[in-house]
Parts: sequence; C-alpha cells; structure tokens
Amino acid sequence: MRVTFRTTKLEKCYRKLANGEREWNPQVARRYIERINLLKATAKLGDLPTGLPYRYHVLKYDKKGRHCLYLTREWWRLEFTVETEDPLTVRIEKVSKHYD
Repeated sequence: MRVTFRTTKLEKCYRKLANGEREWNPQVARRYIERINLLKATAKLGDLPTGLPYRYHVLKYDKKGRHCLYLTREWWRLEFTVETEDPLTVRIEKVSKHYD
C-alpha cells in the first residue's frame, strides 16, 4: 500500500531516525519506522497482523474511521486513516500514548 503523512514532522520522523528519537524516544522511533515499512509492504488491510506485538485494529467511538498499530507495550500507537481504496493509500495521522 501507499503511505502519506498528515504532517511534514511525521514524515521527517520516518525518513530520519534521529528526528523520531527527539520527538518520542528511541524505541518508539524505531518501531514507528518498522510499522510504516510494514504498511508499505502490505497489499491490503486484512493482511496486517492482529496479534502481539502489532495489534492492528480499527478504532471506535470518537476515533471512528481510524486504524491503529501498536508500537510498544507501554501503549504507544500509530494511528492512520484510509485515503483511497484503489490503489490502497493510508495517511499517517499521529503517534500517541494511549490513555495519556
């Protein structure tokens, strides 16, 4: 699938590890890059792993329409939305610490 970014800061954190390490922490920055590479290598959303450590799922309630992949066991997650179906394009919306 194709990946776009909501902000240039999110894209810079993907392109250069040091930017992500400054923004979040080294572990979150590495996993952020890994998860985006996973999205790029996946043909359809149904192919994303739902088990640990990825825990892909569709969000509910006020985040309806968003999808997420977990980055760490400490509740850091990557949120994204589907921009287009054909070709499948997702937009990285944000990285957040769930429950904070």
